[in-house]
This record gives sequence, structure tokens and C-alpha cells, in this order.
Amino acid sequence: MKHTKTVLALLMSLLLGSCVSYNYVTFDRLEAGDINYPESVKRVGVVNNMPYFDLAHLKHEVWDIPHLEGSGIIAADTLANLLALADYFDTVVICDSMLQGKNTSFSEPYALSPVQADSLMEMLGVDVLFSLDRVKIDLSIWGQNGYGYRAVGNKGVKAVITPVLIAYIPGRATPWFAVSCKDSIGYNRYEPMSLDRFQKDASAYSAYMLMDHLLPSWKTVERTYYVSGCVEFRDANIYLMSENWNDAYWLWKQAYDTGKGKKKMMAAFNLAVYYEAHDDTERSLELLEEAMTLAKSGSFDEGMMKLYQTQLKNRIEKREKLEVQMKRFE
Repeated sequence: MKHTKTVLALLMSLLLGSCVSYNYVTFDRLEAGDINYPESVKRVGVVNNMPYFDLAHLKHEVWDIPHLEGSGIIAADTLANLLALADYFDTVVICDSMLQGKNTSFSEPYALSPVQADSLMEMLGVDVLFSLDRVKIDLSIWGQNGYGYRAVGNKGVKAVITPVLIAYIPGRATPWFAVSCKDSIGYNRYEPMSLDRFQKDASAYSAYMLMDHLLPSWKTVERTYYVSGCVEFRDANIYLMSENWNDAYWLWKQAYDTGKGKKKMMAAFNLAVYYEAHDDTERSLELLEEAMTLAKSGSFDEGMMKLYQTQLKNRIEKREKLEVQMKRFE
């Protein structure tokens, strides 16, 4: 586990003061990517198959442009560097040449033909070719009182980013797989804004978005835990705010061993969070399900626990896939 940090529920603290029942903790965990690569895949290539989208012809104000296309040069270079830093494959090769020409408008993405893909893989000497075909950028104005940036100055810009990547392997008549995902970047009204900045930021960020699908990656999750109801919970909360999981664990364990009813329920739930953060998801689920038997039917506690149960079961289901993907490091 890379790091942990506690996120204070500031609003609840202001409203409820010493009566706050819950707090939040975040921690990082490794999650599987979408693709299981054969161990024979050692060398991968990245190519820029996006047309050069020239911003020079766009003379309008920022808020008059609803749509941009990303920079293939930035997106491909960023993705290649991220793949190399991940150290998942032996070699990462990037093709610096643009495969498409210069456009002032955009039509549908142009996919590589099997012959083109095979030729590029042979030239680069790679087992898999990642072709960046598009980074779509949809701009909109957001802020208070809806749209209308000129009428009301308290606005920002939101860039919704949709990259498209297609993967090829030698000798196959169709692509191996395709990845398309969507996320956004927000800019407040105090930040410098330009079409060039939106394009560069979105193009670089699109590579990070794709990495979450291409390879195992660290994800930050947020979990709720109980902080009031007995002195053990209050003291454990102080320890956890200092990232001292060990002392928090022993206080929760003490409350669990000696408690009954709701106290035991809350202690079991907190211990479930501890075990998940320390990669023992089965023990976490056992404690959570014990806590659920003690929760009042229809209560907020029961609803919170059912949601957590779904999250833990989902993680257990995906763990086998992660183990397969990490075997190349054994």
C-alpha cells in the first residue's frame, strides 16, 4: 500500500460538532486493468494515428468553441512515457511520425488497415501496437446560474475528454481490442484559459485515462468508519488521523472483543475497513457481514454496509484477474 491519508468531514463537523458519528479515510489499492496480456508480449509500440488539428483557424472566444480535437503528438508521447515508467513491458517504442495529415475539421476516426498495422509492428519490432486514433474534447461553460458566460462572470470551463485507442497484434485481420473512456477537467474563472491550453491539458490527461484500462493501476478509495459511541472509537480516530493504523486497530479490536449490540457492530465495521486497507479482503468481508447481522433493519447503518459489501465482493471478483496480470513479475 503506497500511502494513506484521512479526509476530515468538515461540513459534518461544523454542523454536528462533538456528535459526529462518522469520518472518512482514503487509501490506495492496486486494481486490475481491462486486458490480460500473454507473457509473450514483451515489446509494445505507440503510434499517433490522429490528424493534426490546427487551432490557428479558430479565432473565436473560448466560450464560443464547443468542440476541439486533441494533439496526437502530446497524447502519444505521454502514453509511451507512462507505459515505460510502469515497467510492465520490457520495451516501449514510439513512432514519432504522424500517420495522418493536417485537418481544420474532424470527421470519423481513421483506423489502420491490417496491412498498415502489420507493417508498423514489423518496422517497430513490437508484439502489440497501440494506435491513438482520437482525443475528443467537448467544452462547456459551467458555474452558478447555469450557462451564459458573458452575462454572468462567475463561470468556469469544463472540458469533457474522450480518447480512443485501438490495439493490434501481428497477423490478425481485425483489431485485438479498443479502449474508449470519458472524464473531465474543470477550470475556474481565475485560471488562464485558452484553446491551446485546453488542447494540451486534455491530450496529456487522456493518456492517464487510458493507462487505467491498459495496465494494473493504483486507485484511491474512500471508506467511512465510526468515530463516536465509545472512548475507543474517539481515540482510534485520533490515531487514524495521524495515519497510525496499528494503534487504531487495537482500540477497535478491544471494542469488538468486549462490546455488544451496536458497539460490537461498529467495531466490526471499523475492523473490516482496516483489513481491506491491509489487503485481507476476505477477513474484511467476514467482519462486515457480522456487523450487518447486528444492524437495525432499514437503518442508515444497514444501507451503508450493503454498499460496502458490494464494493468488497466486486474487489474479490477482480482479484483473480489482477493476480493473472501480475504474474509476469514473479
